[in-house]
Amino acid sequence: MKDKIKHIWNNCSYYYQKAGIIISKFFYKHIHLLAALLITALALTIRYLFAEYQTNDFQGYIMNWMSQIKNIGFTSFYQVQSDYSPLYMFFIALLTLLPTSAKTLTYGNFTYPISWIYEVKTLYFISDVLIAFIIYLILRQLKLSRTVSLIGYLIMLLLPIQIINSSVWGNCDTLYSFFCLTALYLFLKKRDYLSLFVLGIGLGLKLQATFVIPFFVLMIVKRKMKLSAIPFIFIGLFITFIPSYIIGAPFSQPFTYITNQLNGYKDLTLGCANIWKFINLPQIDIVNKASTIFALTMVGLFMAIIVLRKIKINSLTIINIFVFLTMLMPFFLPHMHERYFYIIDVSILIYCLVNKKQYYLIILMQISSAIAYYHYLSGHYFIDVFGEDSVTIAALINLFVLGMLFKNLLSAERYTTFNEEIAELDNDLNTLNEKHSK
Repeated sequence: MKDKIKHIWNNCSYYYQKAGIIISKFFYKHIHLLAALLITALALTIRYLFAEYQTNDFQGYIMNWMSQIKNIGFTSFYQVQSDYSPLYMFFIALLTLLPTSAKTLTYGNFTYPISWIYEVKTLYFISDVLIAFIIYLILRQLKLSRTVSLIGYLIMLLLPIQIINSSVWGNCDTLYSFFCLTALYLFLKKRDYLSLFVLGIGLGLKLQATFVIPFFVLMIVKRKMKLSAIPFIFIGLFITFIPSYIIGAPFSQPFTYITNQLNGYKDLTLGCANIWKFINLPQIDIVNKASTIFALTMVGLFMAIIVLRKIKINSLTIINIFVFLTMLMPFFLPHMHERYFYIIDVSILIYCLVNKKQYYLIILMQISSAIAYYHYLSGHYFIDVFGEDSVTIAALINLFVLGMLFKNLLSAERYTTFNEEIAELDNDLNTLNEKHSK
């Protein structure tokens, strides 16, 4: 009897230890995936906790548009007057076809089901996860370790401003930013045509995707991207109009969102922490035109400096140039909103993980955006004594971050002469010809 008990005990002990070893092996083998799933679940839980919070923007525009679409029918969604893109309107029109909750809310003269809030914000939350995944892929493409790349994924999902943007404010900045970063990833993969095609889709979602265009223009000038890829931007943009055309929209109708966005605001800054917080100018047409010309001139000037500086294009400088030029756009352009530095908040994370000495820039951008967001979300200024000038603090932070990015570009490795750069291009051309001949 004792031998039998001992045998059973030994068997139990064996299988217990074996199970422990198998579980431990699985855990260590898949630790990155398990950590990603755990943090993703936590990040989504946090977002859903705030999902029912609604700003006037969210209720007065998005919920209002969905109510109008519900009344006139899905096939007439393009008839709703809005300054958002046809593709975005198509997405929210699709959501109106889903079953709705019995619980409703009233805003102004319309009523809408509470389930719409969760449906729209779920679209944003999915995009948040996709941005985190693209950051992971970009970092891996830049030869960073799996652990560091995973850290980038996790940080993106837990950045306070990114949580607030999609769950509290309920805006779609996460959507166009995903396509902009995907375009960057495809560029790093040397998929030029697909990169600009994806960027075109981003432009079809939100005109703020234009913030990354100077980077791609510079890459074309530096012969790091094919000139023949340019038409694919317009193909990608046109693709976003197709749902409207299928439903029956006139050819010119999808283009109206562009003019609506360009002509929608007269203020030089709408709470945005940019250069126009330092300058008080009258809101007249000539100032609006001059401010836009000034902004584009400044961006062009810095692009020229980068070219004349003969900076070598490598993994670090590519990300540095991307973040710097992308940040220049909302910093100098007029009529910018508080949240238009969203893509900088995200892309600077990539830069800091590549350039490990400047993690503090992530924190500074979060503080800057928090100050700018605070007034709209709370109804008070960050420092009420300063009133609207409290946003100037955020503008100073952004100016400092821009200065650091520019300083790092100036200290980057460069070609001794243009002949050296031309010689490298000749080598690239010879390599390309050899591949073609094979």
